Amino acid sequence: MKSYIVKLKSKLGRLPEFEDYKELMDENQLDSKLEYINKLYPKKLNADSIDDMELELKKMLFDEIQSITYFLSGKDKEFFLRYISKLEIEALQNIIQAILNHSLDRNINNLEKDPFSKKFNIDVDMNYNDFVSTLKNTRYHRTLVPFSRENMPEDSMIFLITNSLMKFYFRDLFDYIGKFPTNVKDELDDYLGKEVDLYNIEMIYRLKKYFKLNDYEIFNYLIEGGSYIRTDKLKELIGMSVDEFIEYIKSTKYRSIFSGEHSFGISMIIEKYKWMKKLQRSENPILFMIYGINKIYYSMETLISTLEIDDSFTQKEKEEYIIVR
Repeated sequence: MKSYIVKLKSKLGRLPEFEDYKELMDENQLDSKLEYINKLYPKKLNADSIDDMELELKKMLFDEIQSITYFLSGKDKEFFLRYISKLEIEALQNIIQAILNHSLDRNINNLEKDPFSKKFNIDVDMNYNDFVSTLKNTRYHRTLVPFSRENMPEDSMIFLITNSLMKFYFRDLFDYIGKFPTNVKDELDDYLGKEVDLYNIEMIYRLKKYFKLNDYEIFNYLIEGGSYIRTDKLKELIGMSVDEFIEYIKSTKYRSIFSGEHSFGISMIIEKYKWMKKLQRSENPILFMIYGINKIYYSMETLISTLEIDDSFTQKEKEEYIIVR
């Protein structure tokens, strides 16, 4: 067994149990919840507010990733760094959103403290072009620089930039897995393809339901390379009405998204977690690594979610937020 898998399994063994999340969901006092989470990781956490707890959990996630990376080398390490770069991209998106929404002055402190934004230089007086110019030596510059010439509403620009960064993220991953032996490459291609399928399902549903776009415009927001929903099928789906689209997805392996049991947002999170969890028994160490780091990520996201739950939520609504099952 590879050393990084041994390390990762050790970390997974120290995650909170289901009963811990349940206990936090049933507790309505914020101070008691914060105290409970602090006690789960007494050597790493000492937060007294939601914002502080979110930041400390992010730092803990960052440290866990660094710890695993130390044991990696060669192609395994390069792939892992590319895969977890989605957390860095998320930090990048938050910075850009604050700049375009003219809220950087209110958010710069938290943005600078985010461990996943360490590579980015932020100044309170920056506009979008100023920020992009600081990224010339990064892998993101080429994706972001075309928007320097755009003149459109802030919300539309944020949406387009987010979409472009996700396209870049997946293209980069699909390009890199070609370096692995065929059997490993095929397994990675299949799993990443499922992530793309889910991304496209969410994008088509939201674009059709909330925006007035033609088929060509919708297709430009999508990512090719899905495991189940290939290019020809994508072109077919964007020509459907919302109801027809939902009925088609109900006939696929992703049917539970529209089962009606949960809200669409919660259903998407559960579906992503379900497919990720299937990697738990994979004999491919890279796939198990994907499972492990996502398990840690979802665990910390669930802890944060519990802090926002109070007695205004029904028991069913509370249980929806327990992502880690």
